[in-house]
Amino acid sequence: MLCRYTPVTPELREIGEKLGNYLHAPKSKDLIDLDQWKDFEQLLERGFELLEYSCKGNLLGVPLKEPRSSRVVFNMVVSDDQNDLVSQIYKQGGEITMHVDYAIPPLDKTQELVPTSV
Repeated sequence: MLCRYTPVTPELREIGEKLGNYLHAPKSKDLIDLDQWKDFEQLLERGFELLEYSCKGNLLGVPLKEPRSSRVVFNMVVSDDQNDLVSQIYKQGGEITMHVDYAIPPLDKTQELVPTSV
């Protein structure tokens, strides 16, 4: 079962604030010429990319380890089939081992992916 945490990125939060300014407090000089409309369209497109990324995850938050315990709590959305499978594993006394990878949000067209070693 793939578990993915895809938070709202700071860039998406910033885009949301900018779009809110257009919606709630437009200035008389906003969106008058074609270049402003092109910038607005690019802002919307980037916002859609990041919103799609943020909505793809099924973890509702990062996994949290309980204090003084080896237990880890995952708050996630799963299908009925996945829920049934996990329930059966636990009923039979089984354990679930998880491998965690961190997804990288989509890059801005002006950014480069810089390899990092862990």
